[in-house]
Amino acid sequence: RIAKQVGERWGKDGVTAASLEDMRDLMLHLVTHYHKKYAELFPLGIVESSTRTLHWIVDMMKKGMQREADKKKKAAPH
Repeated sequence: RIAKQVGERWGKDGVTAASLEDMRDLMLHLVTHYHKKYAELFPLGIVESSTRTLHWIVDMMKKGMQREADKKKKAAPH
């Protein structure tokens, strides 16, 4: 629910779905980098769970953005 709400707000502010995906990819790059450098602190399981979680969060945020876009379409005069 929170991720969708954030997506709605960010969509109002003009953030795009592509920007969310870029943010996700950057965060995944950092997690992977830390895994390579500090494997004992960032085991592969953390990389895998972080990947799943970040994909899910961005998907929910994009749904919120779409919901906001649909509201705007509905409210626009025909």
